[in-house]
Amino acid sequence: MKHGIFKQSVLLLTVLFCSTQAFAQNVSREIPTLKHNYEEFTVEIGLPEPFQALHLTDSHINKIDKRDFERLSSRFNRRVSKSKAIYREIHLMDAIHYVETNDDMLLLHTGDFLDMYSEAGLDYAAMIFNRLKNPFACVGNHEFINVNGKASMDDESRAELYESIQSAWPNDIVFASKVYKGVNFVSIDNTNNNVTKEIFKKMKAEVEKGLPIVIICHIPFYIPETVQERLEQRGGAESGAYASVTGAPREITDRYDGDDDKMTGPRYEQRSTKVTLEFTEWLRSQSLVKAIICGHNHRKHIEQFSPSCVQYTGLAAYDGNAAIINFK
Repeated sequence: MKHGIFKQSVLLLTVLFCSTQAFAQNVSREIPTLKHNYEEFTVEIGLPEPFQALHLTDSHINKIDKRDFERLSSRFNRRVSKSKAIYREIHLMDAIHYVETNDDMLLLHTGDFLDMYSEAGLDYAAMIFNRLKNPFACVGNHEFINVNGKASMDDESRAELYESIQSAWPNDIVFASKVYKGVNFVSIDNTNNNVTKEIFKKMKAEVEKGLPIVIICHIPFYIPETVQERLEQRGGAESGAYASVTGAPREITDRYDGDDDKMTGPRYEQRSTKVTLEFTEWLRSQSLVKAIICGHNHRKHIEQFSPSCVQYTGLAAYDGNAAIINFK
């Protein structure tokens, strides 16, 4: 009897030892080191009281629950399997903590906070923005990605999503103005590569206030060197490449691929309206516009947009990138 108990005890200890070893092997897998890359630059305005803002763009957060599961689960699974989605949230929360521990710091988020439209994603965005003292944000094209993996480009499709997206954002997602320590921050929606007559009209009214202006938007405005670099990097327009910017002249976008019968493809999606072309040129002539801060291309560019204005395009926040901007 004692011998049987001893054998059972040895067997139990063996099982426990093996289980412990297996558990130890499972939890000792190497976890990639998360690196946060916070670069710093200065926007010279001539302010009596300098201040800082943290710029984030393209966080591409993925969230889903039962409200969207049937509609989005296949796309969600594909995106999450490629993106290491939990790391994106860790990067975001590190940035939020940085803002919260620097009193009065402004957070500027220039779109694609979400990787796709979802109710759970909007709840998460609202939670993040609501906990901050000074958030200011525009939308990106990914906020309008609904079902098929492509962003809604036409006004009718986008209009269906505007109201629910708006409920999660800290300011108007079409056009908003926030005067902060003597600087007029203006957010505009250019997520379909264009701006509207209404945005043009409202922007003129902001100039009339006479304050220095910093624009935040998702898609960069046209700068010849940026477009040329992007096309060369992708193999040239002849190979099907295109550069996503706002306000590119027709002689550039007409070289892009497209279906002329159906009026689809980059040739049409990237095509600037007459209003957008006029707005872009007008913007270059406005000496009060000091900076344009944007994202979308997941590449860093710091370029002269006009004699008075520099355009800052940020790296994607989902990789731990952010920019500390000193406004002086």
